Amino acid sequence: MKTIDELHQEAMFWYDKGFFATQHGDNSTEPLACYRQALVLEQQAALLALAQPDAFEKAMLCKSVAALALLVEEYGTAEQFACHGLLGNQSGYFVWELRKLLQKALKNLQQQRKKEKMVSF
Repeated sequence: MKTIDELHQEAMFWYDKGFFATQHGDNSTEPLACYRQALVLEQQAALLALAQPDAFEKAMLCKSVAALALLVEEYGTAEQFACHGLLGNQSGYFVWELRKLLQKALKNLQQQRKKEKMVSF
C-alpha cells in the first residue's frame, strides 16, 4: 500500500503532466485524463490523511482534492472535500481557500441542477 506522500507525489506528477500538455496547446482529452488521474490519487491520499491527527496535512490534501475536482467538474467531490478540510480546522492556514473552493463548488452544483431541471421539462 502506498503512503500518503507517495500518493500525493504521484498525483502531482499527473497534474503537472496535464498542466504542461495544456500549456503546450494540447486540445485533446489527454490533459483532462491526467487531471482525473491526479484527482483519484489525491483523493486516496486525503482519505488516508483523514484518519491521521495532522490537521495541516488533512486540510492541505482536502484543498488539493477540492481544487482538482473543480477542474474536472466533479462539483460534489469538491464540496465534500472542502467540507472535510474545514472540519476541525476553523483557524487553520487553509480555511479561507477551503471556503472559496466550497463556494465555487456550491455555485456550480446549483447551476448544474438548474440545467438538469431545464432538460427534464
